[in-house]
Amino acid sequence: MKPVIYKWSVTQSLSFREQLEAGIRYFDLRVAVRQSTRQFHFLHTLFGGRVDDGLQEIKTFLDTHAKEIVVLDFNHFYDMTEDNHRDFVARVLSIFGDKVCMLVGLENISLNMMWENGLQVVIVYHNEVWKLSYLL
Repeated sequence: MKPVIYKWSVTQSLSFREQLEAGIRYFDLRVAVRQSTRQFHFLHTLFGGRVDDGLQEIKTFLDTHAKEIVVLDFNHFYDMTEDNHRDFVARVLSIFGDKVCMLVGLENISLNMMWENGLQVVIVYHNEVWKLSYLL
């Protein structure tokens, strides 16, 4: 049964870098805390890679492609407490730093505005903790 579940859980055969090189700029990301390690992992039925590694791979690409913009849509969370969300948001902001567009509302974002301000990452976060991070 394990091979069948594995086939259902693998959503991409390419690394983040390979997807970016192929032109992908929107990522549908599902995250869970692995209780045994307390680390954040991508999840789609089974645990995938560590989130830190994947986000760092995206950041490395953005560092060498100043006009590229990505949308990271964190839309499913598993086994995450409010404290986990706070830690996760802090980790995402730490990795991408001043590349993150912190505007509330997509209607306020334009390519020119992002390029002029060196912004490259739009984050869609389906939890109230993200909204609170704007107040920091």
